[in-house]
Amino acid sequence: SDPTSVEYGDDLYILLEGEASYQDFESKVTVRPGQCFGEPVMVGVARKYPGILVSEQPSMLLTLSGATAMSFLPKHPATFSQLERLKSQAYRVDADKIQKILLKSPSFGPVNKDILGILCPRANIEIFYPGQLIVANGEKCEIGKTNFYILLGGQVCAEGNFGAHLATMKAGVTFGEMGAFGLTVERTASTRAARDGLAACAVIRGQSIQRALEM
Repeated sequence: SDPTSVEYGDDLYILLEGEASYQDFESKVTVRPGQCFGEPVMVGVARKYPGILVSEQPSMLLTLSGATAMSFLPKHPATFSQLERLKSQAYRVDADKIQKILLKSPSFGPVNKDILGILCPRANIEIFYPGQLIVANGEKCEIGKTNFYILLGGQVCAEGNFGAHLATMKAGVTFGEMGAFGLTVERTASTRAARDGLAACAVIRGQSIQRALEM
């Protein structure tokens, strides 16, 4: 199957039994029972699924539509409020919106649009939960293996040694690009979602960066 043929939708899929594989532009990974696929699409942050899900053996999936989820989420006011706040900043994001954000960035404004045209369609949109670690201080960096991130909605916090707070970043900011492009040998700070809300990021993976630089 062709990962460029991904669909629009609003469903979340949870594998209950069997085995499946998830394939996108850069990788193919095994999905096992208990794992899910499509959270950013279901809640309305992403416009399209980031790849395709293929059953590798007889399998059972649980499907949860966005409409169903939104019908019961108001019964959980804290979670519902966090999602609504996130969607107010990042709603149905696609490659065009990601490219517009990068063109406004001091780091990427001067970059050739052909390179951005390779990177942006390959971005994976991910939701990070309150306090979830995104980048670890001291993590080794290497071109072709290290990711960078574009904050689409919510806030993330940069932390130094021993968790010391360095900065709070808001939507539109990029982080991790120094390591992803080989300008530093290791991460110089940790980054995590703010502890009081969700964060949505477009993740540009190292394989995509290497592919763009080789073009």
